[in-house]
Amino acid sequence: MENHYKQLTLPERYQIQSPCGLLFSARRIGDYLHRSNKTISLDLKRCPPGAYDAEAAHRNSQQRRKTATKFHKRADSVSRQVKSQMRPDR
Repeated sequence: MENHYKQLTLPERYQIQSPCGLLFSARRIGDYLHRSNKTISLDLKRCPPGAYDAEAAHRNSQQRRKTATKFHKRADSVSRQVKSQMRPDR
């Protein structure tokens, strides 16, 4: 059985923000949202303690996704060879 990771959505982050203000644990919030407590905990740790903001967390998440390095299975030597062959000879 494979685990398929799904990013937290903005509505889910709003649902994290409310109980977070009531000092619920990441495990309890995760149970409520049917998400891993590790996912909730990591999202909470990315914000200042006691100041979780759903919109700011979502913006930061989107920015991290845009700037993340992508994993490629091909070797660097193959990539260099392909790029050099794609260049025009002019």
